[in-house]
Amino acid sequence: MNRKLLAFLVLTAAILLAVVFLIGRSKYKGPQGAATGGAGGCGGEAVDSPDSAVVFASDVVSDTSAGDEAPAQVIYRQLVDGKECVSVTVEPLDRIATVDDLCGTEPATRVIDLDKATAAAVLDGYYQLHMQPCGEGQCPPGERVEVLTVKEEKLVLPYQSPLRDSIDAILKSQGTQEGAAATQPEEPAADKPASSKLTLSPEQGAVFANVAALPAASPMKVDLICYASSKTVDLQAGAGPTMANQKHLKLFRTPGGTVAKFGSLAEIPPDLPGPDDRDMVHHAAPGNGFVVENNVSPGYTRVLVKEASQDKVVIEYELVK
Repeated sequence: MNRKLLAFLVLTAAILLAVVFLIGRSKYKGPQGAATGGAGGCGGEAVDSPDSAVVFASDVVSDTSAGDEAPAQVIYRQLVDGKECVSVTVEPLDRIATVDDLCGTEPATRVIDLDKATAAAVLDGYYQLHMQPCGEGQCPPGERVEVLTVKEEKLVLPYQSPLRDSIDAILKSQGTQEGAAATQPEEPAADKPASSKLTLSPEQGAVFANVAALPAASPMKVDLICYASSKTVDLQAGAGPTMANQKHLKLFRTPGGTVAKFGSLAEIPPDLPGPDDRDMVHHAAPGNGFVVENNVSPGYTRVLVKEASQDKVVIEYELVK
């Protein structure tokens, strides 16, 4: 065989091998081909994954995490002469409120889409008091908030709480005034006392909004705590969120520096405690008057000591803003 023929055959074989190799590379080799085809066949350009679903809860979650204790519903009921006249059902995570006016000339229902701030205020108000629900009979029937948690646990909270402002805002959002008129009367109703009374023994604490005395109390869970003393008892403000953060208490004194005595709550000055007011009531005595910054309840409380001994102290008080 001459050299020219041999060279021709080698070249031809090389060309055939190259063609076979290229054809093999171009063949479809499984699912990866679906994302590389043309516009008229499989795939086309790669498709981005769809956006995640929007969850309102991520928008309105409070700084205070309550986990599974978050409220699925917050229900305020206003009763007049034993009849339910206004009901406000709030679903804070969905940002929806349903207002039922049952005592008007024509009963009506309104569904309100809440703004983010109002929905967050409902959650914040709940988180501040969800550890202190009312005891049996301690929430007046016309002033309570019923809560259904996501675990379907029913709680009852005092309406005198941070929830008051957020529910008022919901009622006013439709241009109505029943919220302010019903929840913030200028004077107490004739059948409702202007103040509340509590009896505390040593180591007990008061939660003013709940009209409750807690036994073996921690200062971090109460507004005011009672301690044993050599004569009567001592009274001290609660502390939170840690023991280093004791709340402020202003004990009123005479110009001469002695502890003042008052005959009624109305006589106690309305002065709120300032940053430097960290008094305690040492050897509490009838007539002592003071204002304390609340630790659990909202705002401040004006307090008058009615009775005092080594075994107990009886106080009369009213919540103030």
